[in-house]
Amino acid sequence: MVILAFRRSAREADLDTDARPGESWRRWEVDALVAVYFGMLDAERRGEPPIKAEVNRELQELLPARTRGSIEYKLQNVSAVLEEQHRTFVDGYKPARNFQAELRQAVIDWIGSNRRIAEELASYGDAPPPVQRSVRLRDVLVERPTPGRGRTGGRLSITQGAWGALRDAQMRDLGEAGERWVTEIERAELKAAGRSDLAVQVEWTSRDRGDGFGFDVSSFQPDGLPIQIEVKTTNLGPRSPFYVTRNEVAKSEELADTYRLYRVFDFARDARVFVVPGSVRNGFAIEPMDYVARIS
Repeated sequence: MVILAFRRSAREADLDTDARPGESWRRWEVDALVAVYFGMLDAERRGEPPIKAEVNRELQELLPARTRGSIEYKLQNVSAVLEEQHRTFVDGYKPARNFQAELRQAVIDWIGSNRRIAEELASYGDAPPPVQRSVRLRDVLVERPTPGRGRTGGRLSITQGAWGALRDAQMRDLGEAGERWVTEIERAELKAAGRSDLAVQVEWTSRDRGDGFGFDVSSFQPDGLPIQIEVKTTNLGPRSPFYVTRNEVAKSEELADTYRLYRVFDFARDARVFVVPGSVRNGFAIEPMDYVARIS
């Protein structure tokens, strides 16, 4: 429907003659592509993922000056803008971060003029955690994202940035679901390695012994070396910030040789994880968020 609407508008305004192959994208072309992207995101959230090849072919008809590869890359650019703002993006369109300011503005304008979309994007992070199936780590493990270039921080708000990280930390059900998932993964890994004797000793520490230890799961390497795992879970993407306590940072430095941080992301949609060993400071930029004030 989105593509049909833009095709009709383009025909009426004769806009398809306004762009030539090799020229910079025109704003109407960017707006059309952004609108189609959000149509795909909306369908995906309803459990009706679009066939991306068909969408691309229709966009080529709508935007005759643009090649399949150019359209595909521009769709990845939209994912990058949403990731930059710590919002969910269409699964399968890996963020491509080399985009122009006009595209960022087009995305922001679309969100601003479509209240329902904005509310759904904001509420996605609050989605209740699903029941995750047991998996092996190799099935869900990805590389840690490379440091972003350009504007990756942005303003603070209730639903994104640092405050979004605090919101994740306050969602107890989400945190517990992520910890349970990682605990089960660790047990499955040890059983697959022939160490059922160690698998039965894997402990969900934060649940069974309290959350003051600076880590959530006590596990082992197949050779028997103990490891301590801190789990940080979000429904958002891999670059979204997370809340970390002073105690967790200190414990990661004290136990640097055996400490692991499991960053679980896209938990409500297609849970995946990347692992950062050692001190939390080695893999992340840590920024102070709040302070305790006393009368002086």
